Amino acid sequence: MIIKIKPADSRCERGTAGGQVRQIAQLVEAAVLDHLGSEHESLRAVAGKKLADLSADLTTQREQIRALLGKIDAKDDEIAGLELEKAEISERLSMAELEVAALKEAAVHHQRENDFRSEVMALMKDALGAQTTREEMPVEK
Repeated sequence: MIIKIKPADSRCERGTAGGQVRQIAQLVEAAVLDHLGSEHESLRAVAGKKLADLSADLTTQREQIRALLGKIDAKDDEIAGLELEKAEISERLSMAELEVAALKEAAVHHQRENDFRSEVMALMKDALGAQTTREEMPVEK
């Protein structure tokens, strides 16, 4: 940076050391303020860019969160459907188990009834067989 020295201020006398010092101080102050202003503007630009990037990133993250929430809702619906299907299958299984138990009980009942009939038939055969053998036997007079 080039510093131009201006003629002395009207308050300062020309050629005096105090006037030149003031003039240099004003020039240095102006240069520092100019430099600080340009640094401030560049920092504002960087901060603005970072803010825009963060805002865009936040928007992207919000969209991703919405998409994930949508997927979660879809999975919840799917799970609810599967739980309902499971309940229906469990109910059908319970009904089938009750039917199997009833059929087993009926089979046992029929088996007992058949065993009883077989025993009665055997007893009747024995009784009839004994009676037939007595009739065939000659009776002594």
